[in-house]
Amino acid sequence: MDLTIDLQDFSRKNVYEMVETTAYFEAYNPILEGLQQTKDEDLPFQRYLIDCNKDIQAPQYLRRNRFVSAAPSFDFSSILVDDASSNASAHSERLLRNLSLYGYNAHHKVPQFKDVPVLDVHRWPSKEQLGLDESQYEALKIALTKEVAVIQGPPGTGKTFLGLKV
Repeated sequence: MDLTIDLQDFSRKNVYEMVETTAYFEAYNPILEGLQQTKDEDLPFQRYLIDCNKDIQAPQYLRRNRFVSAAPSFDFSSILVDDASSNASAHSERLLRNLSLYGYNAHHKVPQFKDVPVLDVHRWPSKEQLGLDESQYEALKIALTKEVAVIQGPPGTGKTFLGLKV
């Protein structure tokens, strides 16, 4: 679209209003230009963002292996909360360190959560084991089992904390 206008076409008798954003436009310019160059068929999540389809599918990593017999799984062990180290007294902490000297890892992660089928939420660790509250736990379920997830909330509610776990 060409926005250059011949000033002779403007009448001094008319009143015009100029609308300007408070945001610095140049920061958004490359993104807006990129969107203009995107073909309709290449737009990610078009079915949800443009077509407003409310039937959100499973993510592609869960759908693409339809010929593989094993269900896709997730390793929750890296995001489990280590209650032993966070709640232990100084004496208990020394004991745990001493046990590890003899080859016993008292801070081991529960092996049952290393290979959990993503769609079987009943086998997932509890919200307490993951260090999440109820709403964060529900958001994690959606983020791992849906193609699109919007995690929102006021400041300090754990959005970034949850995003790091995902």
